[in-house]
Amino acid sequence: MREIASFEVVSDAAGSLVDEGVEPSIVNVQKRIGGGSYSTVKKHLSVWAEQRAQDAAAVSSMPTEVLAKAQEFGRVLWGLASIEAQHQVQKAKEDAGIELEAIRSELTEATDVITRLENVESEQASRLASTQARVREVELALVEAQTKALRVPELERALADARAATEKTHAELTKQATEAGKLTGEVDALRNQVRELMAALKK
Repeated sequence: MREIASFEVVSDAAGSLVDEGVEPSIVNVQKRIGGGSYSTVKKHLSVWAEQRAQDAAAVSSMPTEVLAKAQEFGRVLWGLASIEAQHQVQKAKEDAGIELEAIRSELTEATDVITRLENVESEQASRLASTQARVREVELALVEAQTKALRVPELERALADARAATEKTHAELTKQATEAGKLTGEVDALRNQVRELMAALKK
């Protein structure tokens, strides 16, 4: 776990306060870093202040030409860093644009796939509904066929009874026809007798 009031943290906070024009006091540093004991912050601030004084002394004792060269080098270095940062920002923008275009392409492709899948799903739903309707029709036809199959023995018995009744009726009709033929013969014989009697009376 990183120490809250380490030397690096305290020195960075103190430097930031100085750049902002705020006194790098112990209390202000504690507020900036969000904690740290009084003694620890005081110890690190003392070391930081001593190093800062040494750096300032070294700079003040530096020849003017060397100092100017150093400042010029710093400005050039800062310019180069700024240009490099701009290039990196531009490249990041270009990479982001390429990535965004790829994401848009993938999104379009995904949308097309979703549309095709929705069409397939709709078609399958329609086919399923048609198949279910056909299944219901087949089930009804099967029930009707089973009902008819259950009535087959009954129908067969009725047909046998009807055939027997027909044969009986046919036999009775045949008998009646025979008897009618006999009666017709007898009637014809009586008619002949009547004609003969009528002829005898006329004589």
